[in-house]
Amino acid sequence: MTRWIAGIVIAFCGLLPAIGVAQTPWDAPGVQQTGFHFQRQPAPGPAWHQQNEHVLYELLPDRHPQAVPPKVGEALSQSYVRFDYLLWNLADYDDNFIGAPVLDPSIDLSGEDRVNRLQANDRLLGARQASIVVPNLRDFSMESLNGVRGTFGLPTNVGVFEVEGFIIEDSVESQRLEPFEDLVVTTLNTQIPAIPLLDNGMVSNNTMVLFSEGMRVSIATSLMGTEGNWIAKPAHPNTGLDISPIVGFRYIYLNENMAISGQDIPDPLNDPTTILDHRIRSTAQNNVFGPQIGVKASTSWWKFSLGSEFKFLMGINRLKKAVVTDQIFSVTEGRQVSEDQHTRFAPTLDLSVYLRFHASERFTLFAGYDFLFGGGYSRSANNVIYDAAASVTDPPNIRLNNALENFSASGWTVGGEFMFW
Repeated sequence: MTRWIAGIVIAFCGLLPAIGVAQTPWDAPGVQQTGFHFQRQPAPGPAWHQQNEHVLYELLPDRHPQAVPPKVGEALSQSYVRFDYLLWNLADYDDNFIGAPVLDPSIDLSGEDRVNRLQANDRLLGARQASIVVPNLRDFSMESLNGVRGTFGLPTNVGVFEVEGFIIEDSVESQRLEPFEDLVVTTLNTQIPAIPLLDNGMVSNNTMVLFSEGMRVSIATSLMGTEGNWIAKPAHPNTGLDISPIVGFRYIYLNENMAISGQDIPDPLNDPTTILDHRIRSTAQNNVFGPQIGVKASTSWWKFSLGSEFKFLMGINRLKKAVVTDQIFSVTEGRQVSEDQHTRFAPTLDLSVYLRFHASERFTLFAGYDFLFGGGYSRSANNVIYDAAASVTDPPNIRLNNALENFSASGWTVGGEFMFW
């Protein structure tokens, strides 16, 4: 019996080292400890594998608050940012006078032709010994506007995801027209700013809004937008010309306001104290959004690359428009408001060409030209129907026009791109 007990004790003492190696330093149930540990291979392998019987492991907790997935960190390290300076021109208005057309189209509403001037007529008082001058929309230029654009790109295994946003400085153009005396002619030598009106929907030479004390017209335009695109890898890389499809979503915001203001003394001989403070304001807010598709093509040689991008936006324009008038025919005339809000289809094309110089592996300089063109947009100066009611005692019928038109913006861009990898 003593021999059996002694043999069991000796065998147990021989197994103690193996048991100690198989256990962790902290043998608390249900807790996994961090640190470096040695672990014996569970089964023998080939001869070359048996040379390293112990493998070094680092045990981490199930959840680490600062752990970042390797794929996300690798993608962020290869991302890039791009900043552009924009010098754009917005679409000008056509060569049209503000107001309704007149009965005789040969009359020069600019006042420069002394033979074909239109006589000033007040709707309530009749003819005046003066002629009118009408402002022209062609005088409102929206050129050489500054802007900025920022882009963030994130490469992936299937392409590049880009997020972009831009903003153009507000364009504020104004024109001031003052009455003046033309000393060359002997009749109708006083020039008065005016806005021609329709007479109950009919073209007329005798219905207009006069500004005997001067008139001011201003047009303010704001443009900005953002988009997110997925640019796939080139379909046939390393062929000299890389072509990649583009799929994304875009939003364009175009807001415009036109304000006409001025004063008029309807009866300067009999009632010089009564002054009409004319006000006409038109607003047009375009919210264009929707999916877009396109294609990107580029070719490279030495440190230069030449490329272009073409994108087509299947846009939906959520329009908000309004026309507000005040004191057109009478000082007691209240404010008249005509407004509308509806949705229209607004397809938009975006074309850009660029030349890039890769100064280093991480920094690139580039210059390019952008062209944006769309249909189904609303412009404030073309949103007004200048009409008068049938009766002279009724308020004016200057109201909202729901006609839509094209819009374009184009210009140069220069900037730089920095890559993080």
